[in-house]
Amino acid sequence: MDRSTAVESVSTDEVSAADLIDGRMPTIDFFPADVVRHRTARWRGVRAKTMQIINHEPFEYRFKQQYHLLIAVEQGVCYDAETIIEGLPISTVRNCSHRLMFVPAGRMFFGAQRPRLLTRAICLYIDPHTVPVDPDFRFAEAELQPRLLFEDAGLWETVRKLKAQIGSADPAARLHAEALGGLLAWIVQRLIKQIEEFLVSSKLLTIISHPVLMPLGSHW
Repeated sequence: MDRSTAVESVSTDEVSAADLIDGRMPTIDFFPADVVRHRTARWRGVRAKTMQIINHEPFEYRFKQQYHLLIAVEQGVCYDAETIIEGLPISTVRNCSHRLMFVPAGRMFFGAQRPRLLTRAICLYIDPHTVPVDPDFRFAEAELQPRLLFEDAGLWETVRKLKAQIGSADPAARLHAEALGGLLAWIVQRLIKQIEEFLVSSKLLTIISHPVLMPLGSHW
């Protein structure tokens, strides 16, 4: 898809007074900016935005900030699509409904779509330094790796529960959302560790099954 027509602009959001005092919330920037609508909530260590594309015109998007970004795509069916997370191959999958994406802090995330169905997603921006997790968990120091279009039932259910808290003024709901944010961080790190352990074990099994693939003097 041709990105030569992209225009530098910033998407507009419904942001609370507390967010204005604290500075601009993290967000995915869309081009054109008026292609998307948001609903926004902020809890300790987690910012949540629902994302709804409102027309079928092609659009582009970009994100790179010091927040981890978790996206749960509720509906995403396109005629054409490119999705890119720095460090991973380009994806041209056209149906990413009910899939998750994880962008570690500091990684570039960008892409383009020509939607067939209007894209709808939940975006969770996780501050690795303030999300309420056990300090022994060392979440802020973890070197998390990007993941593109994966599935995890536990993570999806936690995101769904956080979405249900958006717009609530109940103090109990805020405490519940902050607890869910800590759980979310734990699930993300656990999931990525499991995937990495699986990939290492798969590599080991391949070497054991096909020893000729390991040249003399190789190290890994």
